[in-house]
Amino acid sequence: SMISVEMSVDIEDALLEAKKITQIGIIINEMITNSMKYAFSDRSRGHIKIESKTREGRVFLSYEDDGGGIPEGISIDTSTGFGMQLMKILVSDLRGDIRIERNKSCKYLLEFDF
Repeated sequence: SMISVEMSVDIEDALLEAKKITQIGIIINEMITNSMKYAFSDRSRGHIKIESKTREGRVFLSYEDDGGGIPEGISIDTSTGFGMQLMKILVSDLRGDIRIERNKSCKYLLEFDF
C-alpha cells in the first residue's frame, strides 16, 4: 500500500568533510528506513522532520517522525538490529553522540564536531 510522507527539512549550512557527509547520509537513511518500516507501517500518511544547526564548531541534528514512537526496550546501544548497530558504529566514527527522545513520536538527536 502507498504511504504519503511529508518531509520538513531545515538545515543550516556547514562545511563538512566528504567522509562525514557520507556517514551522516547513511545514518539518516537508516532513520528513514526505520520510520517507513515501523512508524508508518499501518498508516497511509506520515511526517518526517529533519533539522540541523551548527554552534561553536558542533553540529546538532534532529530527526523526528510522527509515528507511535520507539518502544522502551529498543536503544541504539543494545539493539541487535543491523540498522541500529550501523548507526552506532557511524556515530562512533564521527566521535559524536546520539540519543533517542521518546514522546508520542520518535526523535533522534545527533551531535558531533565538524
